[in-house]
Amino acid sequence: MVKKKKLKKDSKIKDQSNKQKNPHPSPKNDGGMNPTGVFLSIFIIAILCTTAYLGYLWNNGKIQIGAIDYSSFASSTPTPTPTPT
Repeated sequence: MVKKKKLKKDSKIKDQSNKQKNPHPSPKNDGGMNPTGVFLSIFIIAILCTTAYLGYLWNNGKIQIGAIDYSSFASSTPTPTPTPT
């Protein structure tokens, strides 16, 4: 009976085989947020605050959509009334 030689496993081969199994490994969870998550969180909070403030102004009548204030079109001199001839 012939003894088989055990081949030493090269660490590079092992790393390559791991990359082939999982080409996109998940990032380590180190307890922090990635920059994209931080940006999106701040962006969403800013949108919510802006929406709340605009809602407040809308409810108090400070802003209106499509409203025309006709008092700004009023002339300072009264229009003359026609006199019958």
